[in-house]
Amino acid sequence: MAVFRYTECGANRRIRNQDMKRTVDLVVSVVLLLILTPVIALAALVMMIVLRGAPGFSQIRIGRCGKPFKLWKIRTLASDTDPSLDSTEVNLLRIHPLARLLRISHIDELPQLVQVLTGRMSLVGPRPHIPHLRDQIPAVYQLERERLRPGMTGIWQLSRFRPDDILDGA
Repeated sequence: MAVFRYTECGANRRIRNQDMKRTVDLVVSVVLLLILTPVIALAALVMMIVLRGAPGFSQIRIGRCGKPFKLWKIRTLASDTDPSLDSTEVNLLRIHPLARLLRISHIDELPQLVQVLTGRMSLVGPRPHIPHLRDQIPAVYQLERERLRPGMTGIWQLSRFRPDDILDGA
């Protein structure tokens, strides 16, 4: 059985699972892009009309091996909204109902499928952090997180429990 070698953050590793995961990422992202490109285009067009501005935006995030990259999303907030607001503060804003629908359904995150296709991201992996939040994570966890490609979604998001559910029960 062949074992593939590749460099992971500067270290050679013998891994088949990562190669299989990358293959799944490629196949699934191509299929989803073929199916969802009209949805992405329509959502971007609607947000461009509703928000009267650019339909998308990018944010710098920390990716694999600690390298910064641009994360793409469909714009759901006005362009003059403070980018450092967390999700709780954003929920307090008065946002257009269509924008809220895109956020709840995660359609605003679909442009990241292109980044999965190019290898910048994976379908499932640790969510990429905003650079100023990186320093708040202990170094040992940073190294473990950055060993992997950042994901469009993470294990926490795939689990039954969501932060909003926890807060609602309090």
